[in-house]
Amino acid sequence: MLTPDPCPKTSGPQYPREPLRFKHMAFQVVGWQEIVKLKPEEPHLLIRAVSPKFRDADARFRPPPNDLCVATLAVEFDDVDWPTAEHKIIGEPEAQQIVDLVKSHCSEVSLIVCVCAMGRNRSAAIAAALSEVLNGESQIFFKQFRPTELAYRTILSVANKALR
Repeated sequence: MLTPDPCPKTSGPQYPREPLRFKHMAFQVVGWQEIVKLKPEEPHLLIRAVSPKFRDADARFRPPPNDLCVATLAVEFDDVDWPTAEHKIIGEPEAQQIVDLVKSHCSEVSLIVCVCAMGRNRSAAIAAALSEVLNGESQIFFKQFRPTELAYRTILSVANKALR
């Protein structure tokens, strides 16, 4: 199991962020500020991690229309690694939604765009878990971002069963 680096080597992602390209599937990890300007030029999926507390804000930050977007999914969970009364953690049902979307459209796309508020934690966790299963590689996400560990492990567990 890969362990995230508690002190990333960079002060954060550089902008504009280009897709991270791998053998089988490319990933682009972005935040709200970037998504409004993003227009991928290849068939892609869009997966948004939405905090239940910020649904209204998330609704204002959407990408421009793009005929190359094959499917989108919004999954609600907070950027936390342990359950608390005031936070919604990612569970197997949310992870299964992500995996089902990818499984249904994997052959149609070459890029998966993952979005969360800052484009550092939840979106990076989604990308890292999916990349580990689809590409056999996820370490770069832990070097460049701070993936939410619970989200990474939950999605990875579900994806390992369904996508390998």
